[in-house]
Amino acid sequence: MQSGWRIGAILGIPLFIDSSWFIILFLVTVSYGLDPGWQQAWGILAWGMGLALALLLFGSVLLHELGHSMAAKLQGIDVNSITLFLFGGIASIDKESKTPGDAFKVAIAGPLVSFLLFVLLT
Repeated sequence: MQSGWRIGAILGIPLFIDSSWFIILFLVTVSYGLDPGWQQAWGILAWGMGLALALLLFGSVLLHELGHSMAAKLQGIDVNSITLFLFGGIASIDKESKTPGDAFKVAIAGPLVSFLLFVLLT
């Protein structure tokens, strides 16, 4: 049984959010909303900036998990779901890769997506 709330699907993969995800959403939003530096520069918009930052963080986690998922799908492995939670995310796949080399490709795909985001956004 899948825990969390289903919020949709991406590329045919069901997307869930665990209730622990809201802890990070709250903490990041509040940390920027109450930060004196952000308050001085942005005022009430600091809260919106904190919320946007939290959502961007989880957007990058989602893309990371999609990297793992796409590598698995290219090997013919079904991806059951992606769940975002307190410590990041997890892609639930149907079975393991057939060879260690294929398993490495699935494992490295997520970090490669994260590195690509780093290169594109810096």
